[in-house]
Amino acid sequence: MATAPARRTFEGMAFRGHPLFLCPRVRLPCRRCWSPFLRGRRLTRRVEWTTLPVIPLALHGEGFMPRTVKLAFIVLGIAALVPASASAQDASIAGAVTDSTGGVLPGVTVVASSPALIEGSRTVVTDGAGAYRVVSLRPGTYSVTFTLPGFSTVVREGVELEGSFAAAVDVQLSVGSVEETVTVTGAAPIVDVQQAQQQEVFDSTVLDAIPTGRTVQNVAVLVPAVVSSQPSGVGGTDLLDLAQLSVHGGETDDFRIQSDGFILGNAYQSYNGFVPNLGATAETTVNTAGVGSDWWGSGVVLNVIPKEGGNEYSGEIFVTGATSDFQSDNLTDRIVERGLSSANSLRDTYDINPSYGGPIARDKLWFYASGRFTQSRMFAGGTYYNKNADDPNNFFYEPDFDRQAFHGNWSNSGTTRFTWQASERNKLGFSYEYQRACKCGQTGFGTGGWGANNLVTPEGAYDATYPDTWSGTVTWTAPLSNRVLLEVGFMARNEKNGSSGPRPPADDPVHDFIPVYDYGTNYAYNGRLPVVSTIWSFFSSTVPQARASLSYVTGSHSFKFGFTHLYAKTDRYDTDNNHNLRYGVVSGLGGLFGLPLAANYPLPVLLFQSAAPYPENTRQSETGIYAQDTWTLGQLTLNLGVRFDRYRTTHPSMYFGPGPLTPNRDFTTPDIDHFNQKDITPRVSAVYDLFGTGRTALKVSMNKYVRGHSIDIWDGNPAELITRNPLRTWHDGNFTSGPTAT
Repeated sequence: MATAPARRTFEGMAFRGHPLFLCPRVRLPCRRCWSPFLRGRRLTRRVEWTTLPVIPLALHGEGFMPRTVKLAFIVLGIAALVPASASAQDASIAGAVTDSTGGVLPGVTVVASSPALIEGSRTVVTDGAGAYRVVSLRPGTYSVTFTLPGFSTVVREGVELEGSFAAAVDVQLSVGSVEETVTVTGAAPIVDVQQAQQQEVFDSTVLDAIPTGRTVQNVAVLVPAVVSSQPSGVGGTDLLDLAQLSVHGGETDDFRIQSDGFILGNAYQSYNGFVPNLGATAETTVNTAGVGSDWWGSGVVLNVIPKEGGNEYSGEIFVTGATSDFQSDNLTDRIVERGLSSANSLRDTYDINPSYGGPIARDKLWFYASGRFTQSRMFAGGTYYNKNADDPNNFFYEPDFDRQAFHGNWSNSGTTRFTWQASERNKLGFSYEYQRACKCGQTGFGTGGWGANNLVTPEGAYDATYPDTWSGTVTWTAPLSNRVLLEVGFMARNEKNGSSGPRPPADDPVHDFIPVYDYGTNYAYNGRLPVVSTIWSFFSSTVPQARASLSYVTGSHSFKFGFTHLYAKTDRYDTDNNHNLRYGVVSGLGGLFGLPLAANYPLPVLLFQSAAPYPENTRQSETGIYAQDTWTLGQLTLNLGVRFDRYRTTHPSMYFGPGPLTPNRDFTTPDIDHFNQKDITPRVSAVYDLFGTGRTALKVSMNKYVRGHSIDIWDGNPAELITRNPLRTWHDGNFTSGPTAT
């Protein structure tokens, strides 16, 4: 039995077109598999130190119902009993109130009002230092009213909030009658002088206007220093490319996509087959550095803030589409002479995204609903249908130059959200979303899987399917007093993912075709290619998440204590064709071996076998407890935090039965605990308002983070330790003799 590190070392061999050049788990280029020593590294990732001067920058702008819906309603009914991470809506307004002599004014009533709040307004009172802070506000435009008996009322209008921005609004009250009101308008605060976190925000207007594919990954790469693992697409052509992001040289394992603060990743967490509905999105935030103790990592975090509706009915529909007529052609005669007969090009694409929302009961119950229907198909350069594709015993690739191969992806989704102001101090949010998607018929070069370094023909193409994905959430926000805020949230989520799976019925002819890799022409053809270790792999991940936080806010001081928990149950089953084989051949070399073969005859050189079928199940949990303390002392704000994290994985008992090439296999593995990591990480940052004007700030932070986990959830799994894909040399002129070496 080969050990995992030895297998990784072997599979890191660089051979042009060699399928084992890729990660054994996801068949994508993977830095982890080049570094077996990383298996034993500590949970702690790195220490971050940033010293950043901040100046104002103008980077602002203005279904379905499956049977699982029953489970969603059950979950929503019990969710309020479950503890739940820090709120996804962390915007705030803070400042100080003084009189005309500069003396502080305690006891001033401060009311922040906005149409974005179903409760209409949020009220606090200044503390003994004349400071106030209104936290956990939704994105939108606010007016802030300051009242104190014996003084004129002051109203500050046009305060714009987005993301986790902390707007500084300082006012001065003058002695006057209660009836006298002074309305102040001016430039909205654009520099956060309270937090060291580095965050960019893209609202729905920007998301609709920028000429990129409408995915959150394509938006995030517009932020300096953010790098994608996949080329950025235009017009939605890369809708399901599973792009991961990193920043400042960090690891993609730390990347996460969130919706309203809940993680949308599948079993791998940093991978995401779920496409956020941008029609139902108020804004998208991109966090890149300096995060507080309410988050464990230092990587890129994209958070999609959903729309809630309002007291007025409103709707929109985003429609875009294109065909090959909209695309220019750069395939010149010079390129054709060098051997490229056709180029990658658009076949067609569309994105239809209607949305509508409004009041069911004004100031009491709002709704917002949206559907999204997308498709994109691309011609694969230099790749054509195989004229011999229907014959399982014909191992020649004969291109049909009248039929260029193409691939495509599509996604259909529907989402509904309800916001209910149950009482003066209790607001509940409910949402449900269902989605189906497919990255279908992946032909051409760079498709991923075992054919990533080959030109894959249509009969060899794999599908990445997401046939049934749903999520249901409930959130509860309760300002228990002017100083105490309770926030609770729960998500139930299930994602099914198939790498060309699940396996078709046993009588399907596709099982008789053996994949062929031709290292002479670099084509892969004849039979369905595997993505992971087997041709068909199908898994289902159930990922419930819970969060809760309690904040005590006075004005010059605030304290927040919170809890987060994520559990992922993943069951996977890998199967193969009837032969459990793949062939490696080289065309045009018959003469070198003295064989009477035509120049283009495929000469067998390699044979790959598969140990399928077998299960690969795992369980993982992430738990965090954190505390964040914030002090404002004049122009200086100190943020002090500490966090405890624990990460665990367990591989449950699994049965390994016989297969076509393993007829005597018959054993059951016990439960196996693998990762059990825990650490305490401090977070310290300081923000200094240099001139006291709220326009220029110096930010310093020194934080310790833990590293993220992704595809290494399979580490220690018995299915990872068996010899799954032995490689054998094979020289045979007519495909009849067996391998000559093992």
